[in-house]
Amino acid sequence: MFKDSARIQHRRGFTLIEVMLVLAIISCLSVLCIPLFQRFAARARKAEVANVLGKVELSFRNNYQNTGSYGTPLAGDGWSAQNPPSAPGPSAAWDPTAAGWQTFPFPPDGGLRLRYRYNISPDGKTLTLEATGNFIGIPNWKYTQTFQDGAAPIPPVEEPVAL
Repeated sequence: MFKDSARIQHRRGFTLIEVMLVLAIISCLSVLCIPLFQRFAARARKAEVANVLGKVELSFRNNYQNTGSYGTPLAGDGWSAQNPPSAPGPSAAWDPTAAGWQTFPFPPDGGLRLRYRYNISPDGKTLTLEATGNFIGIPNWKYTQTFQDGAAPIPPVEEPVAL
């Protein structure tokens, strides 16, 4: 009877081999899951770009259809202020009072993880939209879309850049 209680008491807990096996399984799963998470996060950021720039583009195209021009070029280098004004971390709020953005009737849905700006050529016939920020796997990323004379957009340019 004494031997049975000693044997039961000795079998409590896990062996070192069992713990190492569990840690190995968890590490293998994490190695497989991290790239998937990064791809999902990158898709979410691309969806944000499509959502925000789509709204901006629609506003400019409506203006072009009504007036024959994308708008009045902005002073200085022609670029609007970055919006959100500060570099977003996990999320930043849209600033409707930022230079060049006051006439837009929309606030984007939720917080933003990238910064946006636009440029109108001096003749008002060329519009360039740009999104920059940190993308998962690409530390400094820029997406540029150009529209000319109300026609179909020129294919976008996506590139890593130095900010």
